[in-house]
Amino acid sequence: MAKKPSRKGLLFWTPNVEAMLDRFITQNSPPNSKTLHLIEAHRDASIRGLNSHLTRLLNELEAKRKIGEAFDRMRKASQSRCWWEAPIDKLGLLELEQLRNSMEELKKNVTNQTN
Repeated sequence: MAKKPSRKGLLFWTPNVEAMLDRFITQNSPPNSKTLHLIEAHRDASIRGLNSHLTRLLNELEAKRKIGEAFDRMRKASQSRCWWEAPIDKLGLLELEQLRNSMEELKKNVTNQTN
């Protein structure tokens, strides 16, 4: 004779569902406090490493932004007039070197034309 199914439900309760699922899935016992401490220490070290990397990237970005702003200022200044038209004391090192090279080239060309 077959047994009739009971109408009573199964009552199951756990205070921490995640721990129960982790234990079921991994079939491991719950981590002890030492293991949890090591996991937290590793997580904290990872976060510190990521924060350090982010800080370096932000510093590099800021430096590149400043360089870009300097180029923008130079571009805008060159649009209004040629850099060689600026007073000598207003030229930067790169501009002075370019001016010297241009003057030397001009001198060579004039010398060649007169010969």
